[in-house]
Amino acid sequence: MTDTEVFNRITELVCMYFEITEPELKSKRRFMRITIPRHIWHWLIKTQLRWSYPRIGEITGRDHTTIINSVHVVNESFTMDGFGQVSSYDLNRCKLITNEIYELRKYKLRSMI
Repeated sequence: MTDTEVFNRITELVCMYFEITEPELKSKRRFMRITIPRHIWHWLIKTQLRWSYPRIGEITGRDHTTIINSVHVVNESFTMDGFGQVSSYDLNRCKLITNEIYELRKYKLRSMI
């Protein structure tokens, strides 16, 4: 499974789980219903693809420092058991997306053998 396929799948899943559109996710809007999924989107890209902050920023249309902040916000929320900026409900959705990406990669790997 290529990085581009994983990136596209992460984007689709974040939009689906958080019930927002891709243009909303990529927009400059700062409504809470969009910023939390965007933080999680950046975190998922960083943790699943291990791309550099500048590369993620370039692809998502954000400055690399914004990506650093997004990753920090989600990581901090995980260590605070959902008492950070990201709720435990949203963190559970984040875990579901992570599991789905893992299963997809595992399936793709098996089909290549």
